[in-house]
Amino acid sequence: MVISTYFAHPSRRLIDAAWLKVLGYKGDVDGLLDRLYDSLAKEIELLKKLMAEGEAPEEQEEGLN
Repeated sequence: MVISTYFAHPSRRLIDAAWLKVLGYKGDVDGLLDRLYDSLAKEIELLKKLMAEGEAPEEQEEGLN
């Protein structure tokens, strides 16, 4: 499944909007969810890329010490 398709699903938005309401969020729910989903999709893509390449550079350096 494409990540952006998952986050754009209407049921996902309804669930997230309901949670924001429960938590007392009073701002622009749609704007917040758009930014949140975009950030999550970018983070997941970055993690997939890092995992495909192997260890992160910081982990490689720790192994040398």
